[in-house]
Amino acid sequence: MAWVFRAVVILLAIVLSACSAVYTTAPVGDTAVQLISEEWQGTWLGDEVVVVTTVLDREKGLLQVAWIERSMDGAILETQQSYIRSSGDFMFASARDKDAEEPRYIWIRVDRSQSKLITWAPNLKTFQTMVREGRFPGTVNDDGVMLGELTPQQLEMINTPSSDLLDWEEPRVFIRIAD
Repeated sequence: MAWVFRAVVILLAIVLSACSAVYTTAPVGDTAVQLISEEWQGTWLGDEVVVVTTVLDREKGLLQVAWIERSMDGAILETQQSYIRSSGDFMFASARDKDAEEPRYIWIRVDRSQSKLITWAPNLKTFQTMVREGRFPGTVNDDGVMLGELTPQQLEMINTPSSDLLDWEEPRVFIRIAD
């Protein structure tokens, strides 16, 4: 399974190079973020990718992310729809896994300013441990973790650096280079 920045494809096409991930059955967060086009649309430069974002539905927090991938057959335009949700002061981007038979979402934590977007992917190993210990609802399987419904307290825990639930050591940073 190709995870070419799929976690950030959720929002801005972060390419992950793994087959395992932390999934949810619905977009992460309590409330759809009202997407203002002037703030969210643009061309963003990351370490290994340039993505273009377009607000598809302001009220529903639906953002389209587009990028070019190279393959043996040449360049291919890829797109992904991402749901931008918040929980308290924190934002998440979630995208439906196109390769899965049952609906499931990949997700990331997002922090956006006018000219910069920072994302953090879930820490798979820590989530596996937390689910096995019963501290988070869900199941551990061959392709990662499928989380159950998260409480506001669990969402807050995800955003606490000491919990190690996000890969705080390796954020992906995107700089806006055009509107």
